[in-house]
Amino acid sequence: MALFRKKEQIGCVFLKEESRAAEELAQLSALPPTPEIEKQIKLIRYGEAGEQALSYELRSSGLDMYVIHDLFLDADSGYTAQLDYLIVMEKAIVILECKNLIGDVTVDNRGAFTRSYMLGARRIREGIYSPVTQNERHKRVLHDLLLQRQKGFLGRRFFEDRFENRVFTFVVLANPKTCLNTRYAPAALKNAVLRADQLVEKLRGIAKNSDNPAYSSEDMRELAEFFLSKHTENPIDYTARYVQAAEETASAPEAEPVVTDPVIPAAADVPGMQAEKICPRCGAKLVLRTAKKGEHIGNQFWGCAGFPKCRYTEQIR
Repeated sequence: MALFRKKEQIGCVFLKEESRAAEELAQLSALPPTPEIEKQIKLIRYGEAGEQALSYELRSSGLDMYVIHDLFLDADSGYTAQLDYLIVMEKAIVILECKNLIGDVTVDNRGAFTRSYMLGARRIREGIYSPVTQNERHKRVLHDLLLQRQKGFLGRRFFEDRFENRVFTFVVLANPKTCLNTRYAPAALKNAVLRADQLVEKLRGIAKNSDNPAYSSEDMRELAEFFLSKHTENPIDYTARYVQAAEETASAPEAEPVVTDPVIPAAADVPGMQAEKICPRCGAKLVLRTAKKGEHIGNQFWGCAGFPKCRYTEQIR
């Protein structure tokens, strides 16, 4: 990679904008509604809103950068990382963890995070897992991937010397109503946690004050595309337990009939439905079923003929 080619103005370029949130919302919305599912849908939408606000800040920054949203990396070392944002700038690589939290966040002198919020007339105070620790794991994965690109002993030695000064990690609180208290936090944590409206100024400071060799715009894109090429789908399905719970509520596995040649009802039998429906998850046919227990007992729904291997369900609308 040539570090000293002439740099051109590129602005903020998103190489990947989409995330899994839309897919997860579609999966959960297709299930029979329960309080837990509705709560999860609300949380996903809230997180999506926070990331949209963060994307707006980046686009409006006036800085040259390549941005990858919702990046899942799997290093050969066995470590994995789900990054909300990875940014490649002229003099830095930046990892952002977006948190759209309700309430106020405090970081104490030991680096522990607590959140407080009002629930009715009561103030709730609870500890939360340190997103800074989470970001440090993300940084380790980036280190392992970048190390693979270095050639020879001198190249690796130069990389190790530069890595800590080149890669920055920040936790960004996207909710504009959140008050952040880091008065007694360790100095390193004070610099690692900030509000969304402080992000652009922080990135400008890095761009202005860093003494790292500058990447050209071609170098920046090449590096960003390298990270994007390492992106894979997260193998963990966070909606699976809700789908399984809906299946178990709709029909106990032991009572499930063996379907060899499922008969799909005619369109006239189910208003608004086509004569044959196909499972969007595995490609098998969808079969009309009736919930045998739970709050939806007696209600009909579409279930995959591949059950229990495939547990896709769909409400009749």
